[in-house]
Amino acid sequence: MALLVGCSGADDSTETTNNSNNATNNTATNNQTTANNTATNNQTNNTTGTLVAGQVVINEVVASGTPDWVELLNTTDQELDLSGAYLSDDVANEPTKAQLPAGTKIAANGYLVLDISDETLGIKIGSDEEIALVATDGSTLLDRADWAEGESPELKSFGRIPNATGPFKTLDTPTPGAANQDNVEGTCGNGIIDGNEVCDGDNLNGKDCVSQGFADGPLVCAVTCVIFNTDACIAGAANVVINEVTSAGDDSIELYNSGTASGDLSGWYIGDSGFDPANVAGTEMQRYVFPAATTLAAGEYLVLTKNVEHSFGVGGQDSLTLFDAAGTVKDTVIWSSGDATPSYCRKPDGGAFEACDVATFGSAN
Repeated sequence: MALLVGCSGADDSTETTNNSNNATNNTATNNQTTANNTATNNQTNNTTGTLVAGQVVINEVVASGTPDWVELLNTTDQELDLSGAYLSDDVANEPTKAQLPAGTKIAANGYLVLDISDETLGIKIGSDEEIALVATDGSTLLDRADWAEGESPELKSFGRIPNATGPFKTLDTPTPGAANQDNVEGTCGNGIIDGNEVCDGDNLNGKDCVSQGFADGPLVCAVTCVIFNTDACIAGAANVVINEVTSAGDDSIELYNSGTASGDLSGWYIGDSGFDPANVAGTEMQRYVFPAATTLAAGEYLVLTKNVEHSFGVGGQDSLTLFDAAGTVKDTVIWSSGDATPSYCRKPDGGAFEACDVATFGSAN
């Protein structure tokens, strides 16, 4: 028994050492496996999980372009999946206004430029606007850009300086899909337009009040040389009229702004001969009401199509009346049988009506 116990003791020492080594090896292996799984899970979460603020930022916006666009920047070292995330131009009231489609991804440290229009994402941005990126839960705000009138003008952008991390400012050179470039300051006061200047002293670069959306008046270069002073410009007026109509095909109706300023059509409405202003509820189907924020720039056209905008038919012998939001009649057109086939239009645009041989909806009559 003593020999067996002695041998057993010697063997126990070896086993203890071996067991200790095995325990150490198993612990190390398990720790390594856990670490690998954690790394894999973290990478998977970064790629397909819920986004958090700071991973993707709104880096640059063009709100006066053709088309408008917004640039997103991935600040992480992993590809990120934006499928199901949202963009909104009214995040306080409609955070889920436009959803990004499945398969929308952004490369590690990469850029994603999205066209913003009714045709692409179903939203529009304007000269005094915001754009927000919202997570797939529809409530977590990931980032937001908000600009005032003049901060994202034509041919320029509104972007972060320094790139990715800085505050937003007006940038002279848009850089879609690339790092933002700060403005090169010009020498204001030398009469030469250079750097980020739009004018310098009496040098207005051929611009005048009319080019800035006014009817008349003297345009002045601001003391900073980076904007115009329009205080002395004379504001123009909108003059929106019914410009063309057809009783054939899709019963299109064209409006035209012959004025010198943009017209706000929010709440305006157009009705055919069956609409009665004294009995709106009873004849509601015979009119079309323009939604909020509908505008028509000077010299531009707006075409309304049956079963797309308006629901009423345009007859071979009929009439249309345009009302402003207060119910004041702004324009009326009446035509006889056959006059609106192919169209009844003003020649020239905004002029007198006549039966026209060619329909020209959305362009000059």
